[in-house]
Amino acid sequence: MADIFLPGSNEVWYDSKTFAQWKGGCTVKIPVTLDTIPVFQRGGSVVPIKTSVGKSTGWMTDSPYGLRLALSTQDSAEGELYLDDGHSFQYLHQDQFLHRRFSFCSGVLINRCADEKGHYPSKCIVEQILVLGLRKKPSSVTTRSSDGKVQPAAFTYHTKASALSLEKLSLSITDDWEVHIR
Repeated sequence: MADIFLPGSNEVWYDSKTFAQWKGGCTVKIPVTLDTIPVFQRGGSVVPIKTSVGKSTGWMTDSPYGLRLALSTQDSAEGELYLDDGHSFQYLHQDQFLHRRFSFCSGVLINRCADEKGHYPSKCIVEQILVLGLRKKPSSVTTRSSDGKVQPAAFTYHTKASALSLEKLSLSITDDWEVHIR
């Protein structure tokens, strides 16, 4: 057993494996073995993750992303993603980078540019979104692209974990888009 202090008395933390919610500002006892290492995500954060494993970062350049949203006690979250070629200084000398900002508030996830001077071509898409801490099952989920096209998105709501899972998306990481959860 390990004693783990989760800071912030007005915050919520999520176990990244079980999605269990923990109130901040207290110490919790968690079993730790060589196979299980406790990892927590702070409520109010958006963490981009690669959805597949590759032999190297070079092999994974165009691999799809997933977004893991951990909602705060105010049902909001934000995070960022930075991309460049990973090996040169073109991000510095030629502004070849991509910096995106994700924000979730009032049931809407927004992907927008965080730095207009950066330009980096990427084939990456967001294919999965997991929203932790969503208190009720939505009646609909739609995506809205930068050209205004609205499409329904298939979703699964996990009542016990208070989690919403969106799969089989194809949202370009380079474009502005929104996901509306109603």
